Amino acid sequence: MLLFIQSLFLYLLNKPIKTLEPMDYSMYLFSNLIKFYDKEFADACYDEQWDDLPSLYDEYDKSKFNVDTKGEYECMENFLKDKYNK
Repeated sequence: MLLFIQSLFLYLLNKPIKTLEPMDYSMYLFSNLIKFYDKEFADACYDEQWDDLPSLYDEYDKSKFNVDTKGEYECMENFLKDKYNK
């Protein structure tokens, strides 16, 4: 048993630690809206959502839908409708 605990401790000690960036309001809003359009994302466990969210948000952020002439909520909805309702 002691060998198992020592092995586990060494594993955890050497495991790389992810640096978490704080989630800003835009990404938080996007993370909630996408659940209405992407059932697979909505059904994924939170760890998977957290891992997938940055690339999904980046896709929106670089899209033609992210404009300054409309509200952020509307821009995100337009992007999601275009991406998932085809």
